[in-house]
Amino acid sequence: MKFKIAAAILVMCFFIVNDSYAQSINIGPRAGLYLEDTDISIGGEVDVELLSVLGLHIITSVETIFADEDPDGNDLDSKWLFSCNAAYDMYSLGLGDLYLGAGIGIFRTKLGSNDKETDVALNILGGIRFNVMGQLKPFANA
Repeated sequence: MKFKIAAAILVMCFFIVNDSYAQSINIGPRAGLYLEDTDISIGGEVDVELLSVLGLHIITSVETIFADEDPDGNDLDSKWLFSCNAAYDMYSLGLGDLYLGAGIGIFRTKLGSNDKETDVALNILGGIRFNVMGQLKPFANA
């Protein structure tokens, strides 16, 4: 019951029409580099700015990680990551906004022997969202 109430409140937030509380939804591709094994990833990201006056964003992403083996040396068939983070615009620069955030990530790995592993991680992130290309908003985060 509590989940249904929270979901209803979240959905209602998208229908607020006051300009000072306008939402924006940005959808786009995502590419990354995991420094542990220098694996690259590609995927998609949805950035929902819930309250522009507060600078609060909900950022979800799905990525496929191109890795041949896990850190233990086992062969991998596939590895992907789903993340959901809340981020807050900390400071506005001339070329973009600095942000900090946290959330959760779910890693799903399929090993060569068809064994599957799921790991849950705590995400802490910081980055900059560039405002220099009109509708295209490149970003960099760690």
